[in-house]
Amino acid sequence: MALLPSQFKETAKSLGVALLTTVFMAANANAADQAKFVQVAQLDLNKPIPSNICVKDDEQGTALAKMKAIMGARGQKSVVAGDKVIPNFDPANGGLVEKMFTSTLEQGGEGYDVSSNRPLGQVGTAYCFAQNQKVYVFSVFNSVGVPSGVNKGELGVALVNSDKAGAKVALTMLTDKGTLQVVNFNPATGDGSLVSADGNGNNAGGLAALKNTGYSASLPIAAKRALSIPMGDAIASAGKDKGTLLAAAPQPQ
Repeated sequence: MALLPSQFKETAKSLGVALLTTVFMAANANAADQAKFVQVAQLDLNKPIPSNICVKDDEQGTALAKMKAIMGARGQKSVVAGDKVIPNFDPANGGLVEKMFTSTLEQGGEGYDVSSNRPLGQVGTAYCFAQNQKVYVFSVFNSVGVPSGVNKGELGVALVNSDKAGAKVALTMLTDKGTLQVVNFNPATGDGSLVSADGNGNNAGGLAALKNTGYSASLPIAAKRALSIPMGDAIASAGKDKGTLLAAAPQPQ
């Protein structure tokens, strides 16, 4: 059983681009400022993309093309993707919107939490970015327990309980505000969660309940092998690019 958000409530009634900012702000601990829609040309792609930056479909291109251009410039690969559960948001799609977690596939490097306004498998008309640092990727298939870097305080207790119930840690990271965040999921069910805590593992809480969660099908073969991903079991995701070998995973500091 994955961690469930204890005090996470959102209400939205349509899939309008304006509502994505509300969803994004509520779902990301490092989204402290108002979300801002930009064009790719306005960004300095030689530097990490700030949190709260968003792109959308317009006369200058599709949100998907812009998102791919930004992620490509930052050397990002989609690692884990799933559907965030948002009660009352777009009932026609089951209240689901895609969240994609990326990294450079270099342990301890840069990554992003990318929020869409459409469910997994559908092309979004808008995407928002939350910046992460010290991103570590772990295998849920040959997990040996909760990584020591996040096995502390309230967070550690919750993650150990979830681990015993089948939801294994897949990603750990620090937000640009210094908050610990962890993505875990049960590979048998696809149920997972995004949880956060302070640097000591306390003040822990759920940011999102996830469904249909798994490693991205676009991961390079070498990375899939490093993560012991059964070939054919990885989920579909937007990216179709190539990448480099995922380094052996040390314990995050």
